[in-house]
Amino acid sequence: MRFLLGTLFIAVVLSDCGGMATTAGGGNSDQITSELLRAADSEGLTVYQLVERHRPRWLRASRGFPSLGGAAGGNTLAAPVRVVLDGLPYGEIDDLRRLNVTEVEDLEYMSASDATTRFGTGYMGGAILVRTRRQVR
Repeated sequence: MRFLLGTLFIAVVLSDCGGMATTAGGGNSDQITSELLRAADSEGLTVYQLVERHRPRWLRASRGFPSLGGAAGGNTLAAPVRVVLDGLPYGEIDDLRRLNVTEVEDLEYMSASDATTRFGTGYMGGAILVRTRRQVR
C-alpha cells in the first residue's frame, strides 16, 4: 500500500512539474514561436501586446539587486528588462511596441543571470531576445 501511495505521489509531482514548462500558446514559457506570432498578426496585435497577453512575467522588472548605500536586506532596485534585436541592443520593453509581428520570427526570454553573463551588467533585469525574419534568411 505504501509503495502504491508513493508511486501515485511521484506521478502527481512529475505531472505538475511538466505542466509548469508550458503556458498559453503551448511550448516553452521562455519562448514565443512563429506560430503564436502569426496568430497575433491575424488579431492585429503588436509584439508588446502579444508578450503582455501570453508572457506577462517577461514585462516585469526584476527585483532583488541591492541599491547602493542601502542596508543589507533593505532597499532594492528594479532593473529594467532590455530588448535585444538580432543580437544587438535595441532598447527597453516599450520599444517592443515599434516592432511589427510580421517581421519577427521568434522571441525568447533570458533570465537576469543569463543576460548579465552574456551581455553585461546593463541586463540585470533580464532580456527579451527578438529574432527577425531577416536574421533567419
